[in-house]
Amino acid sequence: MNLAPLADKQFRPPYGAYNNLVLQVAAERGYTKMILWSDDTGDASGASMKSQEEVMENVIQSFPAPRIVLQHCTIDSGEFPPSFNTVG
Repeated sequence: MNLAPLADKQFRPPYGAYNNLVLQVAAERGYTKMILWSDDTGDASGASMKSQEEVMENVIQSFPAPRIVLQHCTIDSGEFPPSFNTVG
């Protein structure tokens, strides 16, 4: 794995929320690229495990296309959709 410094500074806005002011301030601070997720399992908003599994299946089917998946592992459940384990 290459851990060399990135040529450009990247950032992810909290909660994925941004507007023109956020982009302006980020640019003023030297950030040149915003990174967001391509797929959201919806777990934070109460999506069913079946729905989460469908998102992960779509990610697997799109391989080798690069994807960033937003997925939370809560302390309460500690669960990921079963297909998540096949990705890593």
